[in-house]
Amino acid sequence: MKRNVNAMVAAAAAMCLGINVYADDTSSSANQNQPTGPAQTHRDHNQGQMGSQQQQSSQSGMNRDSSSMQGQTSSMQGQGSQSEQQTLQQLRMIAQQPENADEKLFVLAAAMGNQWETEFARVVQQRAQDQQVKQLAQHIIDDHQQANQQLQRIAQSMQLQLPTSLPSEKQAKLAIFQQMPADKLEKCFIVDNKADHAKDVTSYADHQQTVQNAELKQYITQTLPKLQQHTQMVLQCAQAKGISTQIAGMEGNTGGNNSGREASANSGPG
Repeated sequence: MKRNVNAMVAAAAAMCLGINVYADDTSSSANQNQPTGPAQTHRDHNQGQMGSQQQQSSQSGMNRDSSSMQGQTSSMQGQGSQSEQQTLQQLRMIAQQPENADEKLFVLAAAMGNQWETEFARVVQQRAQDQQVKQLAQHIIDDHQQANQQLQRIAQSMQLQLPTSLPSEKQAKLAIFQQMPADKLEKCFIVDNKADHAKDVTSYADHQQTVQNAELKQYITQTLPKLQQHTQMVLQCAQAKGISTQIAGMEGNTGGNNSGREASANSGPG
């Protein structure tokens, strides 16, 4: 399918340049060697039929892949739109009860972050070749799934409905990652998680000091050490891949101190 997708891209680019992508590759030699008799004419006729059949088969395959991709994209957009509508509805409800809005906003952001981290890590766990990166991805899947299960119970007690799918933008990014070569995917995963987990550690450490909800405080206390562990694992993978281990604004400190706390006041994982 990947070859067909690449062929579709090449065909589209060629058509934009006014190139006939279905031109017979042998047309040049055919013009130079004109038919000299009935036998030659018969062979040319057979070759023309074979070329037409191959062309139709190729076009049919491209059409099937195009339809499949359009169907997947439409499905993703539909799910993303539903998720965004759910989140918008929850935000409107929160606005009507602003007394504990900060805690509810944190729960929503943390849940969406957990979901993104889990889905991204699934793609990497399936497609990565580096065993260290695969182990990191599996840790993230296990820990963020467990974290979201805890958040689900907290959300119910707060009368919040957590989104059930990723926003359209995140789903589009996942589709890109699924097509990336393994080595580039691994580096994107490391870079993305280095930045995200640094912000997560800061955000969780801040909210640990400010939230009043006992269940939410317990969730943060249990989750923060795992986020710090993820950060250290990400930095180890970064070092092995030759990627900088410096975290902007935090001077390499991932313990959630005051440096770099302006990065994200209400972000959850991811």
